[in-house]
Amino acid sequence: MRYFLCILALLSCLGLPSCSDVAASKAAGNTGSPSIKASDYPSLQAAIDAIPKTGGTLVIDGQFEAAGQACAHVTGEFGPCIYLRSNIRIMGDGVTSKIYTTDINGDALQIIASDLITVSGVEFAGPWTPGTTGQNGVGVRIDMYAVHGGTPSTRVTVEHCQVHNFSFNGMWARNGNSQIHFLHNENYNNYWNAIEIEAQDSSVLDNDLHDNGGQGIEIYSTAQRLRVANNRAHHNQVGIKLINDPTFGTLSAISVVGNETSDNQTDGIVYQSLSPNDAPSGLITISGNTAINNLFDGISLLHAGVGMTISDNIASSNFSSDINISGGSDVVVSNNVMTALPGGQHAANAIYISPQSSRIYVLNNSTYNF
Repeated sequence: MRYFLCILALLSCLGLPSCSDVAASKAAGNTGSPSIKASDYPSLQAAIDAIPKTGGTLVIDGQFEAAGQACAHVTGEFGPCIYLRSNIRIMGDGVTSKIYTTDINGDALQIIASDLITVSGVEFAGPWTPGTTGQNGVGVRIDMYAVHGGTPSTRVTVEHCQVHNFSFNGMWARNGNSQIHFLHNENYNNYWNAIEIEAQDSSVLDNDLHDNGGQGIEIYSTAQRLRVANNRAHHNQVGIKLINDPTFGTLSAISVVGNETSDNQTDGIVYQSLSPNDAPSGLITISGNTAINNLFDGISLLHAGVGMTISDNIASSNFSSDINISGGSDVVVSNNVMTALPGGQHAANAIYISPQSSRIYVLNNSTYNF
């Protein structure tokens, strides 16, 4: 014991930190990155620009207008920009953290050709009013620097945010990006999609997506190796929509698992190919979801590609078909439950398969009260 006390005394004399000091520092979250407050700068853009090139944390400690043209030369859209930067956190202070725009065409935040960016606990608000025409504004746009070689944004996380009233999408991860993660957000009252994602090696997990004019989630080619799980999508045009566009890329390796889709204006979950033929796509799994009380189909494959699985879902009280296969081939439909809510409507069809479809394998599905 006396040797330990001597060592502590020696460290103190030399002005060096003791083990307990180091432990306390780590517990306090001392990462070495500077933390600055947005309120200390004349504008949100000025605060972003003040983050050192080595990285740091920007605390949104109030309400700040997203204005200016910082990324207009790259994306053509106005709004504050994290551009060719890395190791940045934009964090809410837990009380009044809000970034808003009064420009119907403006983006609240653009993350362009950046790496290791986290946005957490911030409200993003746009000026768009439901029932009016949409424009181009996006709450959080994750894009790529297409002018000089197409440098992608990577390792970007947007979590625990509210995004609403934007004149296009709430959140948009553009083609070419990778490792984009949308986690635990609430997106509502946007003109088009709550979340649109075209990125690779990415995830959309545990978001609340409601009352948007387009899709709760739109997954567009060239999205690959994407997991969409445990989201709640209701009162949108479509709950979750997968679009395979052969002219744009190949949609593949997509897992849509454990989501709740209900009361949407058309379908709960829909896959659509923009090719008149069976466009190549594969490794797409739609499993363990619920699709309830949607105003057209619960789960629908339109001109589906080859090799898809619809399994272990519950589809209930949808207006047209609980599961609809139109124009696809080599699709497995297994272990699904089709029923109706107590006192609710029955779908016109539990499972509908169009004459143009081929090699559709229907196994061990259960239908109740049909």
